[in-house]
Amino acid sequence: VALPASTRVQPSMAARLAASSSASWPAGVVSWDGAPVDVGDTLGHEPAGRHGRVRADGDALAFEDGTPVRFWGTNVAAYALFDGDKPDIERQARRLAALGYNLVRLHHHDSAWVEPNVFEPGSRRLREASLDAIDWWIKCLGDAGIYVWLDVHVGRRFRSGDGIGGFDELPDGDGRGFSYVDPRIESLMTDFASRYLARSNRYTQRALQDDPTVALVLLTNENDITHHFGPLMLPGSGRPVHEALMRSRIEPFAKRHHLPLDATLQTWAPGPAKLAMAELEHRWGTRAIAALRKLGVRAPIVTTSLWGDEPLWSLPSLQAGDAIDVHSYGDEGSLGTNPHFEPNFLAMAAMAQVLGRPHLMSEWNVPLPARDRQVA
Repeated sequence: VALPASTRVQPSMAARLAASSSASWPAGVVSWDGAPVDVGDTLGHEPAGRHGRVRADGDALAFEDGTPVRFWGTNVAAYALFDGDKPDIERQARRLAALGYNLVRLHHHDSAWVEPNVFEPGSRRLREASLDAIDWWIKCLGDAGIYVWLDVHVGRRFRSGDGIGGFDELPDGDGRGFSYVDPRIESLMTDFASRYLARSNRYTQRALQDDPTVALVLLTNENDITHHFGPLMLPGSGRPVHEALMRSRIEPFAKRHHLPLDATLQTWAPGPAKLAMAELEHRWGTRAIAALRKLGVRAPIVTTSLWGDEPLWSLPSLQAGDAIDVHSYGDEGSLGTNPHFEPNFLAMAAMAQVLGRPHLMSEWNVPLPARDRQVA
């Protein structure tokens, strides 16, 4: 291969990092219950909510009293929500503040692989011990000056006894995608949201839907019909119940907008089908938000996230929410590329920015075992 004389050829990322041995890295720099530097003074060490509730203000977030806010957050997920004792959780809240965080997302509270989770085993009843732990986290984080992002639906698996028609069509009980066309799944999700949010925190005596510590609410995690899950219900997919539900919603859309029905049912293909599915997802988000507003939830609400290398056609439906959220993960050498020619994981984040909407990024990382993950 003949290259221009000015070309500079670099070794591969693996070769460049080979000289950097992890054996020489200092150990014990960050401990699980301490912080190397306390930057908590930047938060003021005052309880969260002192400026009123968070609200969307154009493309920014602000408090009720007009004070602008920018959040630097982290996720507390799964077993970490439920395993610690109360003194541990209180120490972790103070530690997170010392590390400079002012927002924590409580994530994977309902996921089936987390045992115990927020549900009683094999039941739709909420587990009191799990609710107690979540309430304590919210109380301790608020006392440390940290706001809370609450997810409503993440990894819940529905059960055969939940009364879902065509239940066997759901992969391992996963309702993602199906929730946009199946009224029973939508009803089950709405019921959980009302029971989870319309209760009083036993330590603050404030209802969650009215607590200024709750800064943001996410309806459903990584759940779209426009890209990932719509093809599960395409004609001939072997899911006749949900194929029929999808068709019953797409046919009126195609007729109303004078679109060819065959093309509008091709859920995998760019074109009319993407318009129809975006409309289904947007309407679902609008209904779900209206239900939470009726319940009394006053925090900004996000429908779901732009995630998993979704195309641009997945973005319009997210505008049903008060803000746009994105999840983006990079690989080794992600930021060594020239973004004029090759996208990196920040390009996905930038694509999610919508005029007039706050821009959030609730998941991002260069995961292990990448040796240069600190560049993120």
